[in-house]
Amino acid sequence: MTRATAARRGHGGESGLLYADEVLCRRWTALIVASLGDGPLRFSELQEELRTISARTLTSRLRELEEIDLIDRVAVEVGSGALGYQLTRQGRRLLPVIDEMRRLTPGLLPPRSGSAQNHREHDLSFHIDR
Repeated sequence: MTRATAARRGHGGESGLLYADEVLCRRWTALIVASLGDGPLRFSELQEELRTISARTLTSRLRELEEIDLIDRVAVEVGSGALGYQLTRQGRRLLPVIDEMRRLTPGLLPPRSGSAQNHREHDLSFHIDR
């Protein structure tokens, strides 16, 4: 059982926050979810998009995300048997959170292609009130 699964099964009022922390704060997780935001990708496409992730780490993260129902393995090319990964309904629910992370940290996460212009406009007006 992964730490995220254990956190999800935790008790107390903060178990939801603990679960979110375990899922989103693991290295590469938010970037994998963000990469799948525009549709399914093959393992090699994910690895290419994430550049410095090792095959072992990517495999591990994909298994964890599949275990907690954030991604599914799917056929990406009809008839070829090629498999890839796509976000589940639950996984797609994380996209607004990741979009907000992009808005609050301009330049650290690449914009999603479907909403790149929208994020650029927000990024230009971003400032921190102290």
